[in-house]
Amino acid sequence: MEEFIFELVPEVVESASLDFGDEMMVDPDKMERLLEICDGADELYNQLECEEFSVEVDKEHFGIIIKLTCEYMELQTREDSAYYTALFPLLDSIRFYQEKQDKLSIELGIKGLWVKKQSE
Repeated sequence: MEEFIFELVPEVVESASLDFGDEMMVDPDKMERLLEICDGADELYNQLECEEFSVEVDKEHFGIIIKLTCEYMELQTREDSAYYTALFPLLDSIRFYQEKQDKLSIELGIKGLWVKKQSE
C-alpha cells in the first residue's frame, strides 16, 4: 500500500507551523491522532482507487483537511468497513460532495492541531 498522505502531512504541518509563528505550537496528542488519520486516509485512498488527494491547512480552525477525489465511491455498511470504526471516529469533520461533473470528493478534517503556547 502506498502511503502518500502519511508522507506529505508532516511536511505540511512543519511549513504551516512556520507560518503560524512562535505563538502557536502543535498539540502532540492531536499530531498523534493526525498520523493515525493519515494511515486511515491512505488506506481509504487505495481502497476507493482515488485519483488524487490534497492536504490543506484549515487556518480558521487551526487544523488540517485531507481531500480525496475519486470518479466513483462506494462505502460499505458500518459492520463491513474499517473506516467506520477506525478512521471516522478520529475525525472532527467529514464532508462528501461532488467536485466536478464526474468527480466525488471526501474531506477528512481535524481541528485544533495548533494551539497557543502557554506563557511561562
